[in-house]
Amino acid sequence: MVRDLVIIEESVKQLESDSAILLENHYKYSDIILETQADLISCWECLRQNSDQRGLALSESQKFQRFLRDSSDILSWIADMQQLIEGDSEPSTLPDATSLLERILEYEGEFTARNASFLDTIAFGNSLITSHHSETLLTNSINLNTKNFTSKRKMV
Repeated sequence: MVRDLVIIEESVKQLESDSAILLENHYKYSDIILETQADLISCWECLRQNSDQRGLALSESQKFQRFLRDSSDILSWIADMQQLIEGDSEPSTLPDATSLLERILEYEGEFTARNASFLDTIAFGNSLITSHHSETLLTNSINLNTKNFTSKRKMV
């Protein structure tokens, strides 16, 4: 799309120079030529503004999709860890208790390793909110996911 805009911009510039030549050669029609030139420039500016707005909307959408993907990955990982933790049975012997303690320490290590990812995702979601992201759904989604992160982290 950017290439198309560059091509169109070059065409607009060429038409502007052509209109200057037409003005010199056909001064009787200067009103029509100037009006057409003004319309051309106006349409070009409108096209550029629309393109810029769509580019911005696309960028915002990509940020939102990134947040949704990251939060979904984290929530999925939390659910998997929760199943692992809930699957551990209460130890009845000392070796079983030792084994459970080792697994708990492994789980804690995994949560510690992922803590930065949790915080980054929450911070990114909050930055989308503070930047007044255009989608209303975003605020609800981020608040819900932030609460899920916090409550699931506390559970484990």
